[in-house]
Amino acid sequence: MLRVLPTLSLGLLLLWSCGPDNQRTCSGEDPAFKVVLKLSARPLPADLVVRVAYAGAGKEVFRLADPNARHEVTFCHIADETGTPLDASTTTESIEAGGAAGAGGAAPDTDNPGQVAALYCELWTAGFTELNVSGTGFVTMDYDLTPKRNQCTVQKELVLDSPDAG
Repeated sequence: MLRVLPTLSLGLLLLWSCGPDNQRTCSGEDPAFKVVLKLSARPLPADLVVRVAYAGAGKEVFRLADPNARHEVTFCHIADETGTPLDASTTTESIEAGGAAGAGGAAPDTDNPGQVAALYCELWTAGFTELNVSGTGFVTMDYDLTPKRNQCTVQKELVLDSPDAG
């Protein structure tokens, strides 16, 4: 009986620590992360690349130059300066045609075609995720995204050229 009591106590303690107050109960209908990527005072470079590493060995790459590429967990959309995604038809067509997507659908700027103010990304990685963001005009950075207890979707804004961006 004395041998069973410590084992039973340990089992009850483990069950208690995994109770409803300490566990995320997400339905899977929302992304693990919503991330806005932008620069402090200028549009994103056309060569922006977002590398996503998740679930140990999972990897995916989003390239701003190819916004319509097929992805499984990384879904990025061109956004305005506040991080609000633009209309889907505006986002993909305007960057391919050299329109000013970052200007909220304004007329194309012939001196600087295809300006993108921000990128809004939904990451359906369901766990710890690492972003590696590179492009002309800022230092390549790694960002560790961590799920939060009792929060199904973590929202983050990353200013890529901020001194405390990491």
